[in-house]
Amino acid sequence: MRRLLLFLCLSMVSLSVVSAQNTWKMTSAQFIGHVIGTDFARTSQPYLSPDGSAVAWYDVAVKQFDVYDFDKAQTNVFPLPENCCAIGRYFNPSWSPDSRYISFTESAFDRGVDSDIWMLDRSNGEITDRTDDGLFGNWLKINDPFNLDYLPTWNPANGDLYFFRSNLSNDGDKTLGLYLMPVGRDEPKLVADLTAQLPVLSVYRPAVISPDGTQIGFIVLGNDLTDARNGVWVMDLKSGAAEQTATVEALRAGLPSWQTETALFPDFLEWAGNNALVVLSRDNQISPATGIGQMAYYVDIATQTVTPLAHFEDVTSANDLYRGYEPGSAIYRIPRSGVVAPDGSAFFFLRFGATSSENAGISMLPLPPDGSDPVEVGAIDGFGAYPAALAPPVISSNGKALIYGYVLQFEQS
Repeated sequence: MRRLLLFLCLSMVSLSVVSAQNTWKMTSAQFIGHVIGTDFARTSQPYLSPDGSAVAWYDVAVKQFDVYDFDKAQTNVFPLPENCCAIGRYFNPSWSPDSRYISFTESAFDRGVDSDIWMLDRSNGEITDRTDDGLFGNWLKINDPFNLDYLPTWNPANGDLYFFRSNLSNDGDKTLGLYLMPVGRDEPKLVADLTAQLPVLSVYRPAVISPDGTQIGFIVLGNDLTDARNGVWVMDLKSGAAEQTATVEALRAGLPSWQTETALFPDFLEWAGNNALVVLSRDNQISPATGIGQMAYYVDIATQTVTPLAHFEDVTSANDLYRGYEPGSAIYRIPRSGVVAPDGSAFFFLRFGATSSENAGISMLPLPPDGSDPVEVGAIDGFGAYPAALAPPVISSNGKALIYGYVLQFEQS
C-alpha cells in the first residue's frame, strides 16, 4: 500500500511538472524597431528591463540614453555628461532589479578607454560616475597604476551592485577582482581577488547572479583561446570561492563529428533556478565555417554536468544539415538564441532555416532537459535579421522577452 501511495505521489509530481512545462505559449512577436519606431546601429543594442516595462539603448548619433516605456508608448531621453563616454560593444549596460537604475561603463575592451562604473537614475535623470578616478582617454597611454572598472552586475535578490576591476600599470603588475558597491556606498568592497586564478582582462561578457543572490556566473575568455581556464565559472558571493563549472571543450558537445574546427565560444549566461545555468554559445568569426554557428547548453552546477540542448551527431555532412527546409529538419534544431522561462521550467529558443526568413519561430524545451523533443510555441511572421539581434537575450518577470531583436510575450495558462 505504501509503495502504491509513493508511486501515485511521484506520478502526480511528474504530471504537474510536465503540465507546467506544456502550458507556456507565445502570444505575440514584434520586431522591436517596429514597436519603438526606430532602428538600431550595431553599437546601439536594446536592453529590456527586469519588469518588462521599458527598454533602453544608447543613441550613438547624439550621445544619449533613450528609454522607451511600453505602457506609455513614449521615449524618455537622457543626455550623457560631457566627460562620458566612449561607448562600443562592451559597455555592458545592466538594469537594477527594480528597473530604476541602469549601470554601464566606457568600452575598455574595444575602444581602449579608461572605464568607470556609471549609473543612470530614471527617477530624476541623473547620470553619475560611481568610481571616478579622474582619468579619461586611452588607458594604453597611462603609465601610473590605474583602475579599469567594468561589467556592472546587479544582485536580483537585494539590489546590490557588483563589478569587476583590474588595477593596471602598462609597465607593471595587473590584477583582477570582483567588487561590491551598493547604491548607498561610495567606496567599493573587494569580494574576491581572482588574479592568481584567472587571466587578467579575461572576464568581459555579461555576468549573471542567481535568483537567490548567492552566486555569480561569468564567462572567462583570455587572450590565449586554448587556455584550459576558459569557459564558465561560478563564484559563491559570501566566501568568494570561484570554480570552473564548464570548459570550452565541454561546451562544444553535441556538434556533428565532421565539424572538427569551430570557433564556438560561450557568449551569454542565464540562470535556470539557483542550481543550473543555460549557456548560449556562438561562432563569432566574421565568416563562420560551414556548420553549427550557435548552440545552447544546460550546466548543472553541483555535478558540473554539461548537457547540449540540441544534438547533431546524426547529421553526416554539411549538405545533410542544409537538406530540407521544413520545421523538423536538422537546421531547425539550431538554437539561434533563447531565454529561460521566469520560473526556470523551460527554455524558449529561436529557430529558422538556411536564411532568416524561412519558417522562423520559437520552440520550447523542458528544464532540466529530459531528452524530449522541442515543442513549437509560435511562429514569427516576416522575420528578418537586424543589428539588434546582437543584444543579450533576456526575459522579464512578466514573460516579456527580447530575443534576436524581437519583443516576444510568453504566458503560462
